[in-house]
Amino acid sequence: MESTDRTVSPSGRPSELTVLHVEDDPAFAELTQINLERARDSLTVVSETDPEAALEWLETAGVVDTPPVDCIVSDYQMPRLDGIELLRAVRERYPSLPFVLYTGQGSEEVAADAFAADATDYLRKDSGSGAAEVLANRIESAVTVESRRSDYRELFDVAGDGILVHETSGGRIVDANPAFCDLVGYEREQLLGMGVGDFSADTPEYDAEAAAARIERAATGGPETFEWVVRHADGQLVPVEVTLTRAALGGTERVVAHVRDVSRRREQERRFEAIFNGTFQFIGLLAPDGTLLEANDTALEFGGVEETAVVGRPLWEAPWWAGDDERVAELRRAVERAAAGEFVRYDVEAEGVDGPAVIDFSLKPVRGEGGEVALLIPEGRNVSDLRRTEAALRESEQRYERVVENVRDVVFETDSEGRWTYLNDAWEVATGHEVASTLGEPCLESVHPSDRSRGEFAPLLAGEADVGRQDLELQTADGETVSVEVFARAVRGPDGEFQGTVGVLRDVTDQQDREQALSRQNQRLKAAYERLDEGYYAVDEDWTITYWNDRMVERTGLDPPEAVGQSLWDAVPSFVGTEFEIYYREAMAAQRSVSFEGFDEAFDQWVEVRVYPSSDGLSVYSRDVSERKAREDELARMRDLLDMAQELAGVGGWEYDVRTGEGLLTTQTRVMFGVDDLPEGWAPTMDTVARRYHEDDREEFRSAVRAALDDGIPFDLELRLAETTADGDPRWVRQICQPVSMGGETVLLRGTVQDVTERHAFERRLRSREREIREERAFTDSLLDALPDPFYLFDAGGWLARWNETFGERTGYADATLAGMHVLDFVPPADADRVEAWLDDVADGRTATVESALVTDDGEHLPHEFNASPVYDGHGRDYGLAGAARDISARVAREAELERQNERLESFTSIVSHDLRNPMAVMRGALESAEADPERLDRARRALGRMETLVDDLLTLSRQGEDVGETMGVDLESIARRSWGLADTGEADLIVEGTVALLADPSRLTQAFENLFRNAVEHGSQARQDAIEHGSDDADAEVRVGPLPDGDGFYVADDGPGIPPERRDLVFEHGFTDSPDGTGFGLAIVRSIVEAHGWTVSVTESETGGARFEVRGVERAGQ
Repeated sequence: MESTDRTVSPSGRPSELTVLHVEDDPAFAELTQINLERARDSLTVVSETDPEAALEWLETAGVVDTPPVDCIVSDYQMPRLDGIELLRAVRERYPSLPFVLYTGQGSEEVAADAFAADATDYLRKDSGSGAAEVLANRIESAVTVESRRSDYRELFDVAGDGILVHETSGGRIVDANPAFCDLVGYEREQLLGMGVGDFSADTPEYDAEAAAARIERAATGGPETFEWVVRHADGQLVPVEVTLTRAALGGTERVVAHVRDVSRRREQERRFEAIFNGTFQFIGLLAPDGTLLEANDTALEFGGVEETAVVGRPLWEAPWWAGDDERVAELRRAVERAAAGEFVRYDVEAEGVDGPAVIDFSLKPVRGEGGEVALLIPEGRNVSDLRRTEAALRESEQRYERVVENVRDVVFETDSEGRWTYLNDAWEVATGHEVASTLGEPCLESVHPSDRSRGEFAPLLAGEADVGRQDLELQTADGETVSVEVFARAVRGPDGEFQGTVGVLRDVTDQQDREQALSRQNQRLKAAYERLDEGYYAVDEDWTITYWNDRMVERTGLDPPEAVGQSLWDAVPSFVGTEFEIYYREAMAAQRSVSFEGFDEAFDQWVEVRVYPSSDGLSVYSRDVSERKAREDELARMRDLLDMAQELAGVGGWEYDVRTGEGLLTTQTRVMFGVDDLPEGWAPTMDTVARRYHEDDREEFRSAVRAALDDGIPFDLELRLAETTADGDPRWVRQICQPVSMGGETVLLRGTVQDVTERHAFERRLRSREREIREERAFTDSLLDALPDPFYLFDAGGWLARWNETFGERTGYADATLAGMHVLDFVPPADADRVEAWLDDVADGRTATVESALVTDDGEHLPHEFNASPVYDGHGRDYGLAGAARDISARVAREAELERQNERLESFTSIVSHDLRNPMAVMRGALESAEADPERLDRARRALGRMETLVDDLLTLSRQGEDVGETMGVDLESIARRSWGLADTGEADLIVEGTVALLADPSRLTQAFENLFRNAVEHGSQARQDAIEHGSDDADAEVRVGPLPDGDGFYVADDGPGIPPERRDLVFEHGFTDSPDGTGFGLAIVRSIVEAHGWTVSVTESETGGARFEVRGVERAGQ
């Protein structure tokens, strides 16, 4: 497998990673891949179910159309080759490839074996919502880690989180950064000397003893992370997350506490928990293949199951479906449709702990950034009671329609303007007019003109009366009339507004026929009364019972002989003083029918009573409706419960009838739209609803409605309302629509509305926090890049994981090259053993230092001192080391100079021990024979002079060596003449042949000229003495000084005997001289001064045959 250069993000973390996941369970492998790639855009996961195939895959990774692998994540228990064996096989071929053992069957023994086999990390499998995030963090930690702060004080003060420094014993605070002071509301000076217990919550688990115990554990063990509660100076409790780490600060062992305020995180967690688990609805998360990733408490409690029993398994295998093949097949089809991008909703029967229930179930696809379906959101609510209620209502409506359509009397309904709105089929029988053609016509046009303005019918139609009865003549279709008796009642709304009338028209055309029919009917009725399920009785005008059927016997226990002939009030005394007596007397007095429902306390039952008066008394029909009342009360209770559930869940319903153009909003929807204070009968339209939205979102809503109406396309929108929150923020709602079609046309739009303002606010806050984190990371990166020394972070394997700009600039390597380099790549091979020992010291938990050369990209060796401390991951495990390198070139140079000086001193010692013995021996011998030969005293004086000169030269070399002081512009002629005046030049002449401005140390250059002049004069004088002795007249020596023709330096030339070529390389050596009075150090001093300036010196023959010393590489002043 070839390695690859990775692009490195500003945070130091590789921007793209390829992970090889080895897992023999294909479903779990796919789930892990989805969750990891969702948790990190930078992760690309390749899954392999066969460990041996994974090894073969590694061989081609990065070579044969396959990406290189950055990390391996492997299960433990697998066929043929388990995770530990796979790890050993990988380590044989790829010793440094990060390897995370990820297993659900782990133990301490397995973990020990894994780390013994050199696993990078070990992690137990977890099906929770944060498992993917934890695994992603572990993977990133295996290849990179965030920087450790190298400049303690600077990062300490600017850190966004609180930091405390404690004594290891007792936990007394010795330092606190500004962020912590802000967190607890104390000044730093107040905190110094305090213990954590002094500002912790007043509970045993947070007292001083508990705090000291944790600090002492951290001082003797590894890092420890836990949650704590501190008390702000104003008394407010603040939850925090604390990480304790042992560190050596200033040479003293301390415990450093990293303290992070988690108040906002706690609040977000509580809100999410409340939203997810506090709703009446069933909510979860599905992978596109149907694997259940998460389920809320409502769903789990409904089925009476634990989360571990269903999470990680296909949804259709959950116990909610009880293994029903048909339901399972339907559910699988629904998942496939949703995975293809379709919103799916239908009713399904599920098994709960309380038995089967009807669930309004839906699947909503959630798309990833690439448009693919990444998740499915299953939602459901128990609508068993609602469906039963709807069925009961439909049955009641059907029963009512059957009764009305089959009654022989004309049943009618009118609107507030007196127009027919409903007529049963009896209308056509009575009048010959078709019902369809009559509806919508004014009622009075069907009445004979002579009856239109008299009686009680016209006032009833106008809403001027509440109840009325009248005999009318109706006009038939063939131009005749028919006599009818009208019984009608006004219909009024909750506020008393008139809405229309309802009533009955009874045909009374032929009185004789009616009386005959009545006689026959009475006989039939009498027999029918006995068969009626209803109670029936009659009283005369004196309230004496004249008829009492068997149903009344069952209800009251009074036989007909006992009841008939008695006063009604004596037979049923429980009626006295109740609504029964009031309505009966009203009907008798007004001679109009009355209907009501009342509770008969004597018989503990609700009854529906219809009272029909006549000139002979009253006919009373009484029916036991206790069961119906109970059902109605239950329906009302269910409606209240549904409203309460909608209010708690923030969900409302709505419906729009395409045929009427009017809509219906539930109470919760009206509250969300801000129309809850409008009348109950207010019927919204799509236009009035659109105006409740923000003006920029109205067209989106209208377009979706048009598509639903025209093409039957459902929609699911999130829109802003025109009304904002109290803080002025937008209010958001989610509106879902499902068109209902009939005969190929959309006749109804129906859906839900949910307030999602809080979710949008949460997402907005989340985005803000992510931006803050990015800014904080960028700030930290800028701090590291501002450090003057190279900063580095190496992982446990010695591979470079992070660095600052100074490191790249100092080494000369590009970032892409640095990302794949090992610590030993930056040091010479000769230092490898010493550097590896340094790595071992840090791995043992110690802060260590090593000196070595830093090898740059162009091969240059720069002396540096490398400092490092151990780095641990978030779980206290060793990650590697972090530190900084200090350039010690100047110090090394000084040490080298000292070494050279020491070498010179040793050499000088040897020379002194040898060269001083000769003059001393001369002086001793001269003194011994001084009395006999006075010339011996002169010889002793010359020996002492030579000794003095020798000592001066030795001191010059040993004290000054190769150092120069501050350089400045120096005129060649001026310094040459000043040096000539200082040297003992006798009768010799100095000739300056031009001048130039040099950049030099004037003092040292003067000394160099003195030695050159002295050397020239001494050798020239000896030569001239020899010449005089042989008869020459030219006895004065000449020394010439001037700039070199090429401008590269200057020369000093004499007219003496010169230096033979074979001896020119020796003249600059310590102690070399051919003069009996010379020390052999003059020209050595010259070379030392020249080289200290960075120049070179050489000797050649002058124009007059003497010696010519040329100094080159001299920088001119002003250049």
